[in-house]
Amino acid sequence: MITQEALERLAAVRDDRALITSLYLNVDGRHFIRREDYRTPLRELMREWRGRLEKLELTREERQVVQEDLDRLAKFVADEFERKGARGVAAFAAGALGLWEVYPLPCPVRNELVVDRRPYVRPLAQLLATNRRFCTVVVDRSKARVFEVFLGEIQEHSYILDEVPARVRAGGWSGYEEKRIEGHIAEHVHRHYKRVADVVQEFFRRRRFNFLILGGPRETLPEFERHLHTDLADRIAVRIVAEPDIPLQEVLARSLEVERDLRVQEEQRVVGRLLNEVGGKGFGVGGVRDTLMALKAGQVHTLLVQEERALPGRLCLACGFFDPDRAECPFCRTPLESVADVFEMAVGEAVRQGAQVFPVAQGKGLEPFGGLGALLRFR
Repeated sequence: MITQEALERLAAVRDDRALITSLYLNVDGRHFIRREDYRTPLRELMREWRGRLEKLELTREERQVVQEDLDRLAKFVADEFERKGARGVAAFAAGALGLWEVYPLPCPVRNELVVDRRPYVRPLAQLLATNRRFCTVVVDRSKARVFEVFLGEIQEHSYILDEVPARVRAGGWSGYEEKRIEGHIAEHVHRHYKRVADVVQEFFRRRRFNFLILGGPRETLPEFERHLHTDLADRIAVRIVAEPDIPLQEVLARSLEVERDLRVQEEQRVVGRLLNEVGGKGFGVGGVRDTLMALKAGQVHTLLVQEERALPGRLCLACGFFDPDRAECPFCRTPLESVADVFEMAVGEAVRQGAQVFPVAQGKGLEPFGGLGALLRFR
């Protein structure tokens, strides 16, 4: 499965003397029953690109290496790839660099084949940016279950059951015995909540989830929340009323609903901040050329890019500068080479620099900036 670390490693691949072939293929078993079903669109992609290769200004050696990469990808899909529940696959090949990376994906992707100077990582960056990692905890006074929800899938990581004495009524002088029993029960419940909180904290340390969903009986939630480690308090996205024996698919459905709501809120917040920060002395830039210059200067904290938007451009093979239409690099005066999409290069460069990539749906506010903008680390 693709991770942020793998994406950053892939985006860091940079040798402008070599061409890299990137393949995205939809292998969703709901639509493609047999291997042959998804090999057919792959053959169409391969046929199209082999025709393009004849028109590109490549040396004989470059053309041969790309042809070998295409052949290797075709053979992999035809003979080696095992779906095993994957609904999409991303693969990257560059024989000249010794690059061969394959990532089964839990969701469908659009069929794409790209040959360029950099790995085509935009679909992966958008996938990770729009699918946050959630930890959903459902707890009562004696039981707890801990789930991870990511990329539309759910996995149960922990089931915790502690012995907690049942509440009883007891006689005794001034209710002393009853109070003693209640105190004994409360101590067991406290130890249970602390154990669950420690499990969640350790899970966060290992998986670095983005948000926490707390579920449980209404009276349980505030009791358990007081036992959570303080660094998790800001990650609580929502509290839901649920019992620990809730069906797995219901946990997934409710978690995905929370994710969708948070995504809408976050999109409104981030685009709204960009609109407020652009111009004057604000920490924002809008427009393709200004945003690319901010990337070149290492200023970008969050890159906002309109989904599905693409723009051909030019790349400097000497220093890595890229631009929509300049003929010459303004930094080293080297003639620029044509590239398929500067939006894709911007996404890859942002990932390489450790900046956040935030895809924005069409019609949600980036149109005045030509589909590209950025929130800055510094002016």
